[in-house]
Amino acid sequence: MKTNPSAAPADTSAPATVNHEDFHVGKFYEAINQYASEQRQKIKQEILDYKQKELEKATDQVLQEAYEMIQKEMANMTASIAREMAKKELEGRQALLKRRKAITEEVFNSAAKKLLDYANGAEYPEYLKKCALKMKPLFTVGDTVIYLREEDKKYEDLLEPLFGRCIFRIDRKIRLGGFWAESNTQGIVADETFDSLLENQRKWFAENTHMEIV
Repeated sequence: MKTNPSAAPADTSAPATVNHEDFHVGKFYEAINQYASEQRQKIKQEILDYKQKELEKATDQVLQEAYEMIQKEMANMTASIAREMAKKELEGRQALLKRRKAITEEVFNSAAKKLLDYANGAEYPEYLKKCALKMKPLFTVGDTVIYLREEDKKYEDLLEPLFGRCIFRIDRKIRLGGFWAESNTQGIVADETFDSLLENQRKWFAENTHMEIV
């Protein structure tokens, strides 16, 4: 067999990506239209077999009714597809919300572990000292209450000289480290706990990690 060397090579490129939902909807309309065409042709063929005018008139009416029935069924099927697509979209949004929440928890649990490791490390006392020096100018009356986690009770001797006259209390809500202070006389509260600092980052994280659900 002779071959044509000038013939263009077969197109082996990958087919373009098709939206599966649009593809199925298109197939649906194609099938309905084919069905409608077949039914109309069938009725027309029956009309050709009739010899009497009255029968032809009656058949025309049947054709119209059949066409209207097909159009009604098409409308019902289209509405059904639209409802199913809306349901799948809602389910997809719920799945994305669940996944976003899981990712957020993974990130913040990892950050909490790092903060806890830091609070158990050698540099932690210096951090407490810097926080105390930053807070000291705010508390001038001498009724300051310092709240620490149980593990940090050993740092009371480090903090007391920096604040002056103060008392210490244990706050079991502090899990990660740091401390917070208050003065009832002055109506001041200053929070430098790792727990609060981490929690305050949640809103920033949600707004800046491009995980919006639209």
